[in-house]
Amino acid sequence: MKKFLLFLLVYSQLAVFANYNDIYILDIKYDWINKSMVEKEAIISEIKDIIFDKPIEKQEDFKSQFKDKLKDKNHLENYYAASAGYKEFKGNNISAFYYKRMKNIYMYALQDKKDVSKAYYYDTLGNLRYVDFIYGAYPDYPYYSIQYRISGKPVSAIYFVSEDCQYLFKPDGEFEGVDEKITLIDTVKNNFKENYILMDRIADILIKKGLTIATAESCTGGLLSSRLTDVSGSSAFVHLNFVTYANEAKNKVLGVSLETLEKHGAVSEECAREMAEGLYKVTGADICVSTTGIAGPTGGSAEKPVGLMYSGIYFQGKTSVYKILLPSNIERVEMKQKFTKEVLNNIYTTLNFL
Repeated sequence: MKKFLLFLLVYSQLAVFANYNDIYILDIKYDWINKSMVEKEAIISEIKDIIFDKPIEKQEDFKSQFKDKLKDKNHLENYYAASAGYKEFKGNNISAFYYKRMKNIYMYALQDKKDVSKAYYYDTLGNLRYVDFIYGAYPDYPYYSIQYRISGKPVSAIYFVSEDCQYLFKPDGEFEGVDEKITLIDTVKNNFKENYILMDRIADILIKKGLTIATAESCTGGLLSSRLTDVSGSSAFVHLNFVTYANEAKNKVLGVSLETLEKHGAVSEECAREMAEGLYKVTGADICVSTTGIAGPTGGSAEKPVGLMYSGIYFQGKTSVYKILLPSNIERVEMKQKFTKEVLNNIYTTLNFL
């Protein structure tokens, strides 16, 4: 029951296909922050082979298939039970979804305890909106899920490694990110702790190698700089840090061309690259790091959604640009924390190649 609520409360987007004996072969632990980009890509590739063994396509006659579920016959009872915080009610696992910062719910979900292979999402009037297909070892881990709209169009695919670790994908197989199921307060504390541990490792390498580092931040708003200086003795390696939030600052301080900003936008691989290289020209630091992205909750688009960030790292005459895409439903404070964690991880990976 706990696991049902876990994926329902945090993601209203799930479901799962396949034969357990064929697909659940991975042994993945949540140590994403300490993995290199090569390791991350290998894990993503393995999971994609499992979930997308066959294309996830729109299902025809979806409404006919679920004609008995299109309307929750007991929707008032279930609505009030969900609102009251019931976890189980009349043979169903039940969960409520709330508007942010508001107490009223906008959707509730039901899962028949005798058939946990599906979960049904209803609006407050009892109309079916989504169906999750859940396959594999559920309620044990790992398992994955795929969610469909009532039109039969797939919404998302999520691979559940553990209670605290899920890999998110779009229906076409595009990787969207990794997320933990903990509260925002716990997330901030946990991210801070992980960032500090990682920063301690980075500081040790920088000091031993006699290297300096500089940052030019946009979406992280100085958080990366703050983490760099959280370590005692950081004056030995922190060179110069900028927060170039506005396009004008990116252009005047770092020399990002107006053509790049107009053609590709501030949130782009091109801009991140020019920010890092411009930072090197200004500071001469051994490692120059840039961040530019969309922390939300507004400012996103279909092409550049909330949760998208590019980070440039200029080191030893070469610039590497990392694209990071996190789930768009993450709160802004947590988003910045996660952005920073990913950037620190990339810095650490870069230094490990020395």
